[in-house]
Amino acid sequence: MRAPIIATHYTTPGGPAPVPTPKQDEPGWAGPRSCRPARSPYTWTLQHEAVLGYGRLGQESVLHARIYTPELAADTAPTTATTGTLPGAEPVALLAQFGDHRGRSIAHSIAQAAATAQARFFPAGELMRVALLFPHPAPWPAEWSAAPMVIREVGFDTRLRRSRVWQWRQRRRARRARNQTPPTVTEVGPDGVTWYVLPGQHPTTNEWEFHRPRHHPDLALEIPIHEQDSVVGADPLAPEAFRWTRQSSVRVPALLGQTLVATWPEQGYTAEVVGGPQAAELAEARYAAVRDTTDAIGVLSDPNPDSYWELDR
Repeated sequence: MRAPIIATHYTTPGGPAPVPTPKQDEPGWAGPRSCRPARSPYTWTLQHEAVLGYGRLGQESVLHARIYTPELAADTAPTTATTGTLPGAEPVALLAQFGDHRGRSIAHSIAQAAATAQARFFPAGELMRVALLFPHPAPWPAEWSAAPMVIREVGFDTRLRRSRVWQWRQRRRARRARNQTPPTVTEVGPDGVTWYVLPGQHPTTNEWEFHRPRHHPDLALEIPIHEQDSVVGADPLAPEAFRWTRQSSVRVPALLGQTLVATWPEQGYTAEVVGGPQAAELAEARYAAVRDTTDAIGVLSDPNPDSYWELDR
């Protein structure tokens, strides 16, 4: 069954007009590349937080998911923002890439990441907005950014929900795949025999699919006064020296208004820090699958001239 198209910019029929974006010479200007209103009119609350495994085993690994939901402003009718009928009042799924990330970048697999967040937090099909977070400075000069990190919103052309028959078939295939022997690559060389075990690719059972992502420009960020000492080399035009020194927090005005978003230095932003030992175990298992896949591909694509290899299933 085809679900509604996700669009991050729209006005509900009969609802109020969107909040206008201030121009450069007007109060509230938040930077030349902010694609949302300069400051969200809602108050946002962190509702859920989790470390999730997403995508194909051996290609993608884990991400940090945070779900923010809007509260009512003082001058807003009490039944509109909670139902998501106001423009920009849908829950925000902030999906972050860890500093020790392994596998494909979340920017290249955002459709799989969004589908995982949809199935985990909104399985009934509620609309949500998706934003990406990278814990490192942008590789390009970013004079509108005040923090050594990147946050951008991502829209999708379509969002699909698979039928119950498809879900039943995929669960059967996944059960059968558990009993299959994973493929291996055997390399025979002068130093002996080396086996590389590829992670088994079980059929996905996620009923949600997102297609054709659209990456919007990076959003302007603000560092609170009490957190400004957590940044060293505060020169956005020299990103190699622009970094966090400790755990800190920032504001994303166009996306989350005055709400503070926690952030960590890139080297210390790990699954264990966010989710504890259980999340660390999940991340290590996914990272190991990525390493195994990379090693096996290296043998197949650049073999040693003094050895040969065999692929077994």
